[in-house]
Amino acid sequence: MLPEERAIANLRGAPYAIGDEEIAALGEFFRQLRLIDERVTAASPTELYESQWALLGIVSRSYQLMLCCIEQIAAGNWNGFYAAARGLAETLGSVAWASESPERLNALVGTDELRNKALLDAARKKYPDFAGTYSVLSSIVHPNRDAHLLSPRPGSQRIMTPFSLGFSDHFARQKVAILVDLGPSITSELTSLLAQGSDIPKRGRVMARLDFSSD
Repeated sequence: MLPEERAIANLRGAPYAIGDEEIAALGEFFRQLRLIDERVTAASPTELYESQWALLGIVSRSYQLMLCCIEQIAAGNWNGFYAAARGLAETLGSVAWASESPERLNALVGTDELRNKALLDAARKKYPDFAGTYSVLSSIVHPNRDAHLLSPRPGSQRIMTPFSLGFSDHFARQKVAILVDLGPSITSELTSLLAQGSDIPKRGRVMARLDFSSD
């Protein structure tokens, strides 16, 4: 079983009323991500270019963060979900920013620190709901009132506990809706970026290559 299949199975098994349509959308996101990986890798299977590294890095980051988001929903981990989901939103910002000018891809794997605002502004400009989503995610990631979630302990000698996990059906569906919005946006941006030129995965310096001299 692939990691994404396991994560989705865990979400199905969680005590939340998540619809089949939403579950299918998450599965399709992973399918598209694997297709993009194959396409980018096929452009240069034995030499790794800077732009290819950036593209595959976006795929890897999207894959791992989406897995994390799904697993945190299944586990009912409030703060864990928001931390991973904000990272996923920032990934959308990075690929939207690179899509505006493919030459920017190399900067994603450069040593100079990128201005996060520029990446987020690219996503805000293209996706009207992005600003609101990112603001909500950030409001939980940063230590403030909403981030300090406690759960009641009815019938216990203590009034609240920090060690209880779980979402209501409403909140679980709300979290999945964020993923169903962010995921396809990322794969769509990657697809549009690659459509701007067949050479896009082979730009910049060669960073690594397979050595067949000992074969």
